[in-house]
Amino acid sequence: MDSLSYEFEDGKSQFEIDIKGNDGRNWEVECDASSGKINRIEREISASAPEFKSKAKIRLDAALKIALDKYPGDVINIEYDLEDDGEISYEFIIKTQDGKTIEIEVDAESGKLAGYEEVIYRIGN
Repeated sequence: MDSLSYEFEDGKSQFEIDIKGNDGRNWEVECDASSGKINRIEREISASAPEFKSKAKIRLDAALKIALDKYPGDVINIEYDLEDDGEISYEFIIKTQDGKTIEIEVDAESGKLAGYEEVIYRIGN
């Protein structure tokens, strides 16, 4: 396990666990904080990965503008994600102007905001 976060998404508490597999791939697993049920699994990939590069219609700078226009602040981290359903997205961790740490996902094909999570605490990288 690389890190563990406690977050709120859509009014529900969840844990996000970042794991590095034996094959070197990075995975993000989200599970319900009450039941432990896994809600989503996604793989972190590079921007040059064929799965991302072949499907991305929105450039990084455009996706970043979409996220920061909605949630102004400082970008702490950028990830490229392959969702368990095959969708691709940019994930931005942003420290907002009011001091919150949030994760914003922007769909790399449509440019739509695909997710918002408020990070309550994080252990690890």
